[in-house]
Amino acid sequence: MNEMATNAKFSIIEYGTNFELSQLTEGDCLRSDAKKLSPIKNLNCIMNEVNKLTTHFQNVDKDAFFNKDGRLREIARVEVLSLVVQAMVHFWDPDYRCFSFGSIDLCPTMEEYGMLTKFPNNLYWIFLPLRSDKIIPELSKLLRISNLEKFLEKNAIGLKWRMLEIEPEKKSGLEKERLIALGIFGLVLFPSQTGLVSLEATVAYVEYENTQINPMAAILAETILTFNHCRRTGKEAMRCCTQLLYILMVSHIETKKPVFNNFWWFTQRPLKLVEEEEWGDLDNQGWVDKLEGLPNSDFKWRAPWVRTVKVLMSCGQRRWVPLVGITGYVSYAPALMVRQLGGMQFVPRTMEIAQFFGLFKDPITQEVLEIIKQDWKHLVLVEIEGLKDPSASERYARWRDLAALAMPCVEAKSPQTIEESVKRKRVNNDEELRRQVEKLRTELSKSRKDKVMLEEMMLKEDKRRAFLDGQIQSRDARITKLELKLGEEKIARERSEKELRWMSLDWMQSCSELEAMEIDFNDCQGSAEYFQEKFAQI
Repeated sequence: MNEMATNAKFSIIEYGTNFELSQLTEGDCLRSDAKKLSPIKNLNCIMNEVNKLTTHFQNVDKDAFFNKDGRLREIARVEVLSLVVQAMVHFWDPDYRCFSFGSIDLCPTMEEYGMLTKFPNNLYWIFLPLRSDKIIPELSKLLRISNLEKFLEKNAIGLKWRMLEIEPEKKSGLEKERLIALGIFGLVLFPSQTGLVSLEATVAYVEYENTQINPMAAILAETILTFNHCRRTGKEAMRCCTQLLYILMVSHIETKKPVFNNFWWFTQRPLKLVEEEEWGDLDNQGWVDKLEGLPNSDFKWRAPWVRTVKVLMSCGQRRWVPLVGITGYVSYAPALMVRQLGGMQFVPRTMEIAQFFGLFKDPITQEVLEIIKQDWKHLVLVEIEGLKDPSASERYARWRDLAALAMPCVEAKSPQTIEESVKRKRVNNDEELRRQVEKLRTELSKSRKDKVMLEEMMLKEDKRRAFLDGQIQSRDARITKLELKLGEEKIARERSEKELRWMSLDWMQSCSELEAMEIDFNDCQGSAEYFQEKFAQI
């Protein structure tokens, strides 16, 4: 987690412009050979049966469950058209970690998944897994189920849900809610094998219960890891949250009915009706063709439920975001997906993104996790004001044409078509590079002229500063002289006031002595008159 994270915030224009300038210097990441990708032959989505689990929803406090676990109940109820998710694998770019439908790049983002799930905690916390050998005792305490080991599969890789799913009937209150949430974590958010809650999913759930770390980063990491593996091998099971991915994908597809303007459809029938009325006849190849034709349809760049957001663009010194899932770590480039969040699309920085991934069984995993933990202490967030019609910069359009040269192709295209396209784009690439070199030379010449002008301005500024310094020194000297004079006058005034006080005291004393003399005089005069009368009698 990143309790002490510091956030740097930018506008999308400021950040995107800086990104484009940096990308010109850095270039793009090393790309794998699209021709070496295995043909897609045998894919299947792990789709667990959760009907019995959802029957327990009516016996829990809906508001209390939402406040703690967000929309997990609604997500668990979503029925996925597996053909859509399987068709999406054809368009996955394992280097850039996104779907490429012709001129359209699309990928789930933390922000969109956060809007869908509504977990109540901070979205930008990194998930770091605990040791799995401590999980069963921890989970036993949370669920208050003794001898939880008896629910383990024989190879101890997970818990048998068919044995655990009867436990909610025996529980109430918090323990019941925790069992339901565990089932959703293991069967929906982090599926592994049908009917099994893997120990890795259990780790994610226990970590969420103990620390309230939002699992969004881990869910997205597992999605990217799964699609990378399936696209490179052309087979295997898709072990990721297909419910969230399906909702995201169909939110961008043109439909006759406005299905996704709000979240009420989670528990209603409009999505089911669209599936039956508009998509009912599509098989796997039909969905591949439909997705390939997205650029020519009324594609929605921004899902109707997306609002103004802050977007996590990068962490630490990286140009992208490192994610940690329950089985490994992988890179993720939100700078490629700005348009689907309603912002203006700029050229992303992709250097090193294709080479950053690994599984927890790798020997250097702990070292990498520690580095990722430090990266997540410094987040770069970009404010995106939702545009009605998200656009792209002129430089991005040119970059996207060049980047498409190395993007994976749908198998339906012939080798000859691919070769001709590659040759044409290579010529365009050379011409574009020459144009960029000429433009850089022009910019360099302009920069040199600007430098000369700037040096002249600095020289004038230095002279002006020297003149002002002289004026300031002269003023300071006058102020010092006035302060000295003021001090002398203050001393003289204090001396005069002191003398005046002494004179006042002398005057008061003289007045007192005069009064005493008058009294003595009056007394002497009275005595003289008395003796005069006596003498006259004699």
